Amino acid sequence: MRGEFLRAPGLEQSGEARKAGILTEPKEPAGPKPVLHRRKTAGGSLQIDVFHWRDEHATVMPHSICVIGNSHAAAFKRAWSNRAPGSMQDVALTFFCARGPLMRDVALSDDALVTTNPELAEKFKLTSDGQDRIVLPNYDAFLLIGLGFRFSIEAVCKNCGTAEHLKWGPVPRLISNACFRTIVERHLSDNLVPGFLRNIRSCTAAPILICPSPFRTESGLAAKTLRRRAHIVDRDFAGLVMREVEAAGDDLAARHGAAVVWQDDATLAKPAFTRPEFALGGISFARDDMEAEDEDGLHMNEDYGRIVLTQALRRLGIEPEWNSEMRIAPPAKVSGRQMAKREVRERPAHRRRARRAGRMAPV
Repeated sequence: MRGEFLRAPGLEQSGEARKAGILTEPKEPAGPKPVLHRRKTAGGSLQIDVFHWRDEHATVMPHSICVIGNSHAAAFKRAWSNRAPGSMQDVALTFFCARGPLMRDVALSDDALVTTNPELAEKFKLTSDGQDRIVLPNYDAFLLIGLGFRFSIEAVCKNCGTAEHLKWGPVPRLISNACFRTIVERHLSDNLVPGFLRNIRSCTAAPILICPSPFRTESGLAAKTLRRRAHIVDRDFAGLVMREVEAAGDDLAARHGAAVVWQDDATLAKPAFTRPEFALGGISFARDDMEAEDEDGLHMNEDYGRIVLTQALRRLGIEPEWNSEMRIAPPAKVSGRQMAKREVRERPAHRRRARRAGRMAPV
């Protein structure tokens, strides 16, 4: 028997939201409700939301978690498939994932998310072991991965900045703090996540967590960008910007009674940049195969997926105990495009420069 959810304090509609016409509390659907507790981190300065299940009958209770994501969910799926805790038979993760463009072809029908796109339906069957529709009331919690919810510090900060940003040099266009906040909010909301939040909330009050797309690695930045905007990789500058980004993202999620799982510090080289080792052997959902290597500095590997998935499960009150020995999965297929990229990376620098100049340097 499933335990009962308590009412989540974070779901009440604020007076400010009512005045603005923002619906933060959907109609009460039948079924379980989330428990949300606020606790402080070890440093005592940051409060985080933690959802908990309450089992009134003190019995082992299955938790069914629905994972919806684009190509960035491949790292999470690989981590769960290879290292799923053997002691967690009461927790089930069902993945409904495909490449980003395909995920646009999802619509709400009654209490289920469905698609009329046969390619997407096939991808759903492959990742979920046979299901081509997401029946929302069947799940105790939802995890949205990627789906365009991301922040690119170089895209937002290369052409504008606030007076506070002048500490790191001149900015192309000086704007107010309020204007910068609006730019950040639009950057975070121009994706598929708000639509999924609205559809899920219309059918269930179960907890929803958002895992943004990983930050790119610093080595993935174009040399031209680094020459013109070197300050974006400064640790203090990036930290300042990310505080604003996280506040805006948390507010956006809270309007739908959801929460954001920002990247764990263990995966960060500095604020807004992922450590390069997590991009080695990065995987994504390829066009022809479900999983393929994609070392583009944006897609991460299984180790990254395990760390961030652990964060998400802990926010749901679940403490995973990962298997120390991995279950071996078939190796990811390397596409011709990725092989070409590897050959370019492995070519000596003087030969790469000569190739770009249109002539072949002597071997």
